[in-house]
Amino acid sequence: DAQVAAQMSARMLTGAEATFVLGSLGFHDGLAPILEEAKSDDFSRRMNAAIAAVGLELAPADKVQVQTLLLEVYGAGSRR
Repeated sequence: DAQVAAQMSARMLTGAEATFVLGSLGFHDGLAPILEEAKSDDFSRRMNAAIAAVGLELAPADKVQVQTLLLEVYGAGSRR
């Protein structure tokens, strides 16, 4: 959509790509920045972070954080 693209800033685009790449790489070190991105006021950024978090190699203790993130983000999306 050209109108949506025109409203996007460079930060929005590169931030989304960076979050996606962190999830794709799957390294545990990506969890902290992904969780930080998930705190955004922007629903699309939170959704992108939730999707990226699923691709990470997680310690058992971290799985609870990701499960909580998924429930919060997807629950918010269903109320939209």
